[in-house]
Amino acid sequence: MRLDNNKALVVLVHGFNKDERDMEFLAQGLARQYSILCPTLPTRFGSLQQAVATLRQALDKQNWQQYPRVHFVAHSMGGLIVRQLLAEQPPDNLGHSVFIATPHDGSPLASLADKLPGYSRLFQPLQSLLPGQRWASWREDSQAHLGIIAGCGTQDPLGALIDGESDGRVPLASTRCDDASDWMVLPLCHKAIHWHQDTLAAVQGFLERGRFGAD
Repeated sequence: MRLDNNKALVVLVHGFNKDERDMEFLAQGLARQYSILCPTLPTRFGSLQQAVATLRQALDKQNWQQYPRVHFVAHSMGGLIVRQLLAEQPPDNLGHSVFIATPHDGSPLASLADKLPGYSRLFQPLQSLLPGQRWASWREDSQAHLGIIAGCGTQDPLGALIDGESDGRVPLASTRCDDASDWMVLPLCHKAIHWHQDTLAAVQGFLERGRFGAD
Protein backbone atom coordinates (compact mmCIF):
# COMPACT_ATOMS: atom_id res chain seq x y z
CA MET A 1 0.00 0.00 0.00
CA ARG A 2 1.17 3.50 -0.85
CA LEU A 3 -1.08 5.89 1.05
CA ASP A 4 -1.12 9.67 1.38
CA ASN A 5 -4.53 11.16 2.06
CA ASN A 6 -3.52 14.43 0.41
CA LYS A 7 -3.65 12.60 -2.93
CA ALA A 8 -6.58 10.96 -4.65
CA LEU A 9 -6.83 7.26 -3.85
CA VAL A 10 -6.77 4.59 -6.55
CA VAL A 11 -8.17 1.23 -5.46
CA LEU A 12 -6.88 -1.66 -7.57
CA VAL A 13 -9.09 -4.75 -7.62
CA HIS A 14 -7.84 -8.07 -9.00
CA GLY A 15 -9.88 -10.78 -10.66
CA PHE A 16 -10.76 -14.44 -10.18
CA ASN A 17 -8.17 -16.69 -8.53
CA LYS A 18 -5.59 -13.88 -8.17
CA ASP A 19 -4.21 -11.67 -5.40
CA GLU A 20 -2.83 -8.15 -5.03
CA ARG A 21 0.38 -9.09 -6.90
CA ASP A 22 -1.60 -9.37 -10.13
CA MET A 23 -2.15 -5.59 -10.08
CA GLU A 24 1.45 -4.65 -9.27
CA PHE A 25 2.31 -3.26 -12.71
CA LEU A 26 -0.57 -0.80 -12.57
CA ALA A 27 0.16 -0.02 -8.93
CA GLN A 28 3.74 0.96 -9.73
CA GLY A 29 2.68 3.00 -12.72
CA LEU A 30 0.07 4.98 -10.81
CA ALA A 31 1.90 5.39 -7.49
CA ARG A 32 3.66 8.63 -8.37
CA GLN A 33 0.41 10.51 -8.90
CA TYR A 34 -1.97 8.68 -6.57
CA SER A 35 -2.22 6.93 -3.24
CA ILE A 36 -2.64 3.21 -3.94
CA LEU A 37 -4.71 0.60 -2.13
CA CYS A 38 -4.43 -2.92 -3.53
CA PRO A 39 -6.00 -5.52 -1.22
CA THR A 40 -6.11 -9.28 -1.70
CA LEU A 41 -9.69 -10.51 -1.96
CA PRO A 42 -11.09 -14.06 -1.62
CA THR A 43 -11.71 -14.59 -5.33
CA ARG A 44 -10.70 -18.24 -5.46
CA PHE A 45 -13.04 -19.98 -3.03
CA GLY A 46 -15.14 -17.16 -1.56
CA SER A 47 -18.37 -15.84 -3.01
CA LEU A 48 -18.58 -12.52 -4.81
CA GLN A 49 -20.37 -11.08 -1.78
CA GLN A 50 -17.50 -12.18 0.46
CA ALA A 51 -15.06 -10.43 -1.87
CA VAL A 52 -17.18 -7.26 -1.68
CA ALA A 53 -17.20 -7.44 2.12
CA THR A 54 -13.42 -7.87 2.25
CA LEU A 55 -12.93 -4.92 -0.08
CA ARG A 56 -15.25 -2.78 2.05
CA GLN A 57 -13.28 -3.70 5.18
CA ALA A 58 -10.00 -2.70 3.51
CA LEU A 59 -11.50 0.63 2.43
CA ASP A 60 -13.00 1.36 5.84
CA LYS A 61 -9.69 0.54 7.52
CA GLN A 62 -8.04 3.21 5.37
CA ASN A 63 -10.84 5.75 6.00
CA TRP A 64 -11.51 6.01 2.28
CA GLN A 65 -13.94 8.90 2.73
CA GLN A 66 -11.06 11.16 3.84
CA TYR A 67 -9.38 11.22 0.41
CA PRO A 68 -10.14 14.03 -2.05
CA ARG A 69 -11.29 11.46 -4.62
CA VAL A 70 -11.48 7.68 -4.76
CA HIS A 71 -10.96 6.02 -8.16
CA PHE A 72 -11.27 2.31 -8.93
CA VAL A 73 -9.29 0.27 -11.46
CA ALA A 74 -10.32 -3.37 -11.76
CA HIS A 75 -9.37 -6.36 -13.87
CA SER A 76 -11.87 -9.01 -14.98
CA MET A 77 -14.11 -10.15 -12.10
CA GLY A 78 -12.75 -7.23 -10.09
CA GLY A 79 -15.05 -4.93 -12.04
CA LEU A 80 -18.09 -6.92 -10.90
CA ILE A 81 -16.88 -6.64 -7.31
CA VAL A 82 -16.56 -2.86 -7.63
CA ARG A 83 -20.03 -2.58 -9.19
CA GLN A 84 -21.59 -4.41 -6.28
CA LEU A 85 -19.64 -2.42 -3.69
CA LEU A 86 -20.67 0.92 -5.16
CA ALA A 87 -24.29 -0.17 -5.51
CA GLU A 88 -24.32 -0.85 -1.77
CA GLN A 89 -22.09 1.96 -0.54
CA PRO A 90 -21.27 4.75 -3.03
CA PRO A 91 -18.90 7.30 -1.46
CA ASP A 92 -19.46 11.03 -1.79
CA ASN A 93 -15.89 11.38 -3.07
CA LEU A 94 -16.20 8.81 -5.86
CA GLY A 95 -13.96 9.56 -8.81
CA HIS A 96 -13.66 7.72 -12.12
CA SER A 97 -13.39 3.96 -12.61
CA VAL A 98 -11.79 1.78 -15.26
CA PHE A 99 -12.76 -1.87 -15.74
CA ILE A 100 -10.28 -3.96 -17.74
CA ALA A 101 -11.59 -7.10 -19.48
CA THR A 102 -14.59 -7.33 -17.16
CA PRO A 103 -17.19 -9.90 -18.32
CA HIS A 104 -20.45 -8.00 -17.85
CA ASP A 105 -22.28 -10.77 -19.67
CA GLY A 106 -20.12 -13.57 -18.35
CA SER A 107 -17.78 -15.95 -20.16
CA PRO A 108 -18.54 -19.21 -21.98
CA LEU A 109 -15.53 -20.69 -20.21
CA ALA A 110 -17.30 -20.24 -16.88
CA SER A 111 -20.26 -22.14 -18.32
CA LEU A 112 -17.97 -25.00 -19.34
CA ALA A 113 -16.35 -25.09 -15.90
CA ASP A 114 -19.78 -25.02 -14.25
CA LYS A 115 -20.60 -28.33 -15.93
CA LEU A 116 -17.75 -30.09 -14.12
CA PRO A 117 -19.11 -31.89 -11.03
CA GLY A 118 -18.45 -29.87 -7.88
CA TYR A 119 -16.26 -27.30 -9.63
CA SER A 120 -18.41 -24.22 -9.15
CA ARG A 121 -19.31 -25.32 -5.63
CA LEU A 122 -15.62 -25.26 -4.76
CA PHE A 123 -14.76 -22.16 -6.80
CA GLN A 124 -17.78 -20.07 -5.82
CA PRO A 125 -16.81 -16.91 -7.78
CA LEU A 126 -17.50 -18.78 -11.02
CA GLN A 127 -21.22 -18.24 -10.41
CA SER A 128 -20.73 -14.51 -10.95
CA LEU A 129 -18.97 -15.17 -14.28
CA LEU A 130 -21.79 -17.15 -15.90
CA PRO A 131 -23.54 -15.52 -18.88
CA GLY A 132 -26.84 -13.84 -18.14
CA GLN A 133 -25.94 -12.31 -14.78
CA ARG A 134 -27.37 -8.85 -14.04
CA TRP A 135 -25.33 -6.15 -12.39
CA ALA A 136 -26.19 -2.87 -10.72
CA SER A 137 -26.12 0.06 -13.12
CA TRP A 138 -23.75 2.97 -12.79
CA ARG A 139 -25.52 6.00 -11.32
CA GLU A 140 -26.94 8.03 -14.18
CA ASP A 141 -26.57 11.32 -12.31
CA SER A 142 -22.97 10.65 -11.38
CA GLN A 143 -20.06 12.75 -12.58
CA ALA A 144 -17.90 9.74 -11.77
CA HIS A 145 -17.43 8.16 -15.18
CA LEU A 146 -16.84 4.50 -16.05
CA GLY A 147 -14.40 3.49 -18.77
CA ILE A 148 -14.04 0.01 -20.24
CA ILE A 149 -10.83 -1.44 -21.71
CA ALA A 150 -11.33 -4.68 -23.62
CA GLY A 151 -8.81 -7.05 -25.18
CA CYS A 152 -8.96 -8.84 -28.52
CA GLY A 153 -5.71 -10.78 -28.43
CA THR A 154 -6.28 -14.53 -28.60
CA GLN A 155 -2.86 -15.96 -27.77
CA ASP A 156 -4.60 -17.95 -25.04
CA PRO A 157 -5.51 -21.36 -26.55
CA LEU A 158 -8.76 -21.33 -24.56
CA GLY A 159 -9.91 -18.60 -26.91
CA ALA A 160 -10.69 -21.31 -29.47
CA LEU A 161 -13.65 -22.28 -27.28
CA ILE A 162 -15.21 -18.81 -27.58
CA ASP A 163 -17.25 -17.74 -30.61
CA GLY A 164 -16.28 -14.39 -32.10
CA GLU A 165 -13.59 -11.98 -30.97
CA SER A 166 -12.25 -12.35 -27.45
CA ASP A 167 -9.20 -11.84 -25.29
CA GLY A 168 -8.92 -15.60 -24.89
CA ARG A 169 -11.12 -15.68 -21.79
CA VAL A 170 -13.83 -13.02 -22.19
CA PRO A 171 -15.82 -12.35 -25.38
CA LEU A 172 -15.37 -8.84 -26.69
CA ALA A 173 -19.14 -8.33 -26.66
CA SER A 174 -19.32 -9.28 -22.97
CA THR A 175 -17.10 -6.37 -21.96
CA ARG A 176 -19.65 -3.85 -23.23
CA CYS A 177 -22.16 -2.23 -20.90
CA ASP A 178 -24.71 0.49 -21.52
CA ASP A 179 -23.64 2.67 -18.61
CA ALA A 180 -19.98 3.13 -19.59
CA SER A 181 -18.86 6.61 -20.63
CA ASP A 182 -16.18 5.24 -22.95
CA TRP A 183 -14.95 1.90 -24.32
CA MET A 184 -11.73 0.96 -26.08
CA VAL A 185 -10.10 -2.19 -27.40
CA LEU A 186 -6.43 -3.15 -27.23
CA PRO A 187 -4.85 -6.10 -29.11
CA LEU A 188 -3.94 -7.90 -25.90
CA CYS A 189 -4.96 -11.15 -24.22
CA HIS A 190 -6.78 -11.46 -20.91
CA LYS A 191 -3.80 -12.44 -18.80
CA ALA A 192 -1.51 -9.73 -20.19
CA ILE A 193 -3.74 -6.73 -20.77
CA HIS A 194 -3.29 -5.25 -17.28
CA TRP A 195 0.48 -5.66 -17.55
CA HIS A 196 0.93 -3.53 -20.65
CA GLN A 197 2.11 0.06 -21.00
CA ASP A 198 -0.74 0.94 -23.39
CA THR A 199 -3.27 -0.10 -20.76
CA LEU A 200 -1.51 1.94 -18.09
CA ALA A 201 -1.51 5.01 -20.33
CA ALA A 202 -5.23 4.57 -21.06
CA VAL A 203 -6.01 4.20 -17.36
CA GLN A 204 -4.01 7.31 -16.47
CA GLY A 205 -5.80 9.34 -19.12
CA PHE A 206 -9.25 8.20 -18.06
CA LEU A 207 -8.67 8.88 -14.38
CA GLU A 208 -7.59 12.41 -15.26
CA ARG A 209 -10.24 13.27 -17.86
CA GLY A 210 -13.09 10.78 -17.54
CA ARG A 211 -12.57 9.57 -21.12
CA PHE A 212 -9.99 7.84 -23.29
CA GLY A 213 -7.97 9.62 -25.94
CA ALA A 214 -6.40 13.05 -26.16
CA ASP A 215 -8.24 16.29 -25.56
